[in-house]
Amino acid sequence: MKTRDIFIVPASAALLALAITGCSSNLDSAADETAGLQNPFGVDAEGRAFTGADKCIECHEGFTWSSKAVSEFLESKHVVHSTHVSAEEEECLTCHDPVGDGVTLEETIPAANIPEGGLAAVTCEACHGAGGEHFGVGPMPVPTPGVAICGNCHATIPDSHLPYHPEGNNILAAYQSSGHGGADELFNSAKCARCHNHEGGKLYKDVTTVEQLAGLVLPVPSASNIQCATCHDAHNPNELLKAENEDEDTGEVTASAEYNTCINCHQKDNVKLTGTQYPAAAGSTSDTGLISATGGTQLLYHAKRWGRIIATTHFDDPDTTDVIEGYVVKDASERSCRDCHDVHKGGVAINEDWAKTGHGGTVFAAKETAAAGATDRTLAQSVAVQAAGAASSWSDVDWDSADEEACQVCHTATGFSNFIKGPASYDPSLNNFSHLAGWTADDPATADVDEAVSSGQNEMLYCWGCHKNNAGGVKTSDAVILVDRDGNTFATLGTADAGESVVCVKCHGGRANGEYLKTTSAARSTSTRIHYLPAAGILYAAKTHTLFEFPSLSYTPVAYFKHDKIGLNADSPETGRGPCASCHMNDGAGHTLAAVTTEAGVITAITNQAVCDSAGCHVDPYAITAAKLEEQKTGFTAANQLLSDYLNNDVQNYIDLDIDNSTNVNDPLVTLNDYGALQNQKILASEAGAYTHNRIYAQRIIFDSIDQLDNGTFDGALDLSAYPVVAEWFQEDGDTANDNAVTRP
Repeated sequence: MKTRDIFIVPASAALLALAITGCSSNLDSAADETAGLQNPFGVDAEGRAFTGADKCIECHEGFTWSSKAVSEFLESKHVVHSTHVSAEEEECLTCHDPVGDGVTLEETIPAANIPEGGLAAVTCEACHGAGGEHFGVGPMPVPTPGVAICGNCHATIPDSHLPYHPEGNNILAAYQSSGHGGADELFNSAKCARCHNHEGGKLYKDVTTVEQLAGLVLPVPSASNIQCATCHDAHNPNELLKAENEDEDTGEVTASAEYNTCINCHQKDNVKLTGTQYPAAAGSTSDTGLISATGGTQLLYHAKRWGRIIATTHFDDPDTTDVIEGYVVKDASERSCRDCHDVHKGGVAINEDWAKTGHGGTVFAAKETAAAGATDRTLAQSVAVQAAGAASSWSDVDWDSADEEACQVCHTATGFSNFIKGPASYDPSLNNFSHLAGWTADDPATADVDEAVSSGQNEMLYCWGCHKNNAGGVKTSDAVILVDRDGNTFATLGTADAGESVVCVKCHGGRANGEYLKTTSAARSTSTRIHYLPAAGILYAAKTHTLFEFPSLSYTPVAYFKHDKIGLNADSPETGRGPCASCHMNDGAGHTLAAVTTEAGVITAITNQAVCDSAGCHVDPYAITAAKLEEQKTGFTAANQLLSDYLNNDVQNYIDLDIDNSTNVNDPLVTLNDYGALQNQKILASEAGAYTHNRIYAQRIIFDSIDQLDNGTFDGALDLSAYPVVAEWFQEDGDTANDNAVTRP
């Protein structure tokens, strides 16, 4: 007799003498009706027959209590998956049609959803077990499938699936390691049962006030951990615990099902922690049911536990425009939480790392400081943490304003996300910031009226700015265009040049380059005209010419310069991580972006030393150590400071004038080369890693700038006997005897 290798391991039961064809079978005449029948779908390990999903549906679509489940199931991904997985794809059927009865459902779904090779479906008996002893009255082997059943397929998936389901790998392991799956998170007391076990989560999902919580939520029988079916409809996993909200007048989604499902326990993000405090039960030290926030929105519990509510970190107060207090959630987005979180694994380590960096406005560092300054597990601590924010370049301008469209590509996550999808077609006027409080777009139908209203909230470089999924997939482009302030393209780089690190190029490539400084008719400035932090511009200087390169001098990279090739696969560079990610986002650094570790400002370790040592690059006598890198940093800093001293005439320059002065910079005595030297100093002061990113380029630029200022001519030699640290950085010979005649690197 044929058997099916499916995943169910049912409880022991007496075997029927003959197979039953379906729920409609008559017990008294079963032997007559089934005599001589074969089992087309085989039997399970206990000998029970698989009857086929069509038989299940024949009965269950007619019952009021199960008809909705049937219709949901027939619309689900378990049935209508795709047209490229069919009943003929035998290597796929272990997960995509384990019973082999998908074809029996073909008459119940639209023909357009049936693959050419026949329908493959995850059917009723794949999860509930063989129904041969059921037919309406007998037991099902698995009446309520749990995590283990889902995990049979939603575990490690083949590499071939990853391009289609990048967030679908190792879901079972992620869940098992999460707080949702952890037994230590299972509580079944009054109030707690609403969110800390599966049964309570389903039963009390519509409890929305502290009064209801106190009066309705009681322990449930046989509590189990939060599981797949807590958040997903078991018959249609795309349907979540809570439905979306729509505007009654416009039909526009105001809160997605994902958002509503997650905040059902993690609570709303925009609750200001002020209002009426609710006392805990007599004698209790818990913090459940503590606060009714202003505006009618309530926190049901955990108001004293700032790390357990998202309002302390996912809320940017629109009334404090000069600081950012947190991330702004896109409530209406179908990916409102998944954009930044692996919702099956939970955990916030990456998010906290990000929020301590410049990309995250260093906001979380402010949160930790506020938490440390207050008594643990108090409402005062939560209030202090929510109010804690940081001022940064993300908040110093109202970037979502229509007046700042030119800057939105790098100063908002929305702008950059839209740009990287298609650099050539990017239109900043289409940037939509409707998730920011109070923001309103200008209506193109009334061009004569300015209706745009900006928000008091500001974005930072959110996860979804650079990442296309929470599995780490990066948004890339084959043609990232760098344009100057006049709109002229000065460089184009793609994945072939930088791999995945091309995502960094636009915003770290500069707003212009040295050639722009030579041609612009704009007034001179004592601040950088190239813009700040142009690390990619320095790294790819052979293409970008970021700094002011003096005429007649060569800036061609030396033959051994390979930093721009780090992390690229030789035959297919577009698949490599590229230099930025390889050095700044390795396993040791992650989203801290730290290429080195420091103590009191001194480099003590290189985070990804293996990158430096690989492929025979930095081996003796050119090995790179933390001490060597610190020497390079010290020399670079001293050299750029010497250049600054020449510019402000602390070390007398050849025209005896403070060039680094808003008035003097436009003096006729200051030549274009002098102005170029000033801009070089400003740019390199902003790009403090230039000594690593492109050392020889930085050395030549600083040397040439000083050479210009000391006597107005390029003679290729400097007397640096008074500056031994600078001389050593240029020469790297360990000898001071020739510091009076240092030659160009």
